[in-house]
Amino acid sequence: MRRLAVYLFLLIVTTNMTIAQTAQRSRDDPQADRRSKEVIVYWGSPDMNCKRFGICEILTVSMHNSDVSKSSIGVFEAKNGEYLLSFDENDIRKIDNREVKNILFNYRSARFDNDIVIPLEISKQVGSRNRLVFPAGHYNLSRQQKVITIHFK
Repeated sequence: MRRLAVYLFLLIVTTNMTIAQTAQRSRDDPQADRRSKEVIVYWGSPDMNCKRFGICEILTVSMHNSDVSKSSIGVFEAKNGEYLLSFDENDIRKIDNREVKNILFNYRSARFDNDIVIPLEISKQVGSRNRLVFPAGHYNLSRQQKVITIHFK
């Protein structure tokens, strides 16, 4: 009985230390509130049969195999109150849609003519209770260290 009490005491102390260490790490890490999900983005405007510029569809990687000529694997994340969709430049270079490549590589913002709908499963994985929908409009683009990011607010 005494061994069980000592074991439980050590288990509680160890668990509390792990929780405290995790909380301290969260305070020290500026990206602690970051949640992300790997996604496949099919490029093109939904109104134009997935041609021209736009995001035709976003799926989870597990839902679909990507066609590198029409889609890119990216990361959708919630970070510091902003939603980001990021891609490796090399993956963007592989797609056939020249208009998408031109805008992503050469502009600081992009106009999306259609709402961008994030599936519920992906939305939940980045901390939303509901499906995220970003209305048609202008969104900022950034490029850093060979990563292209679309900023949604």
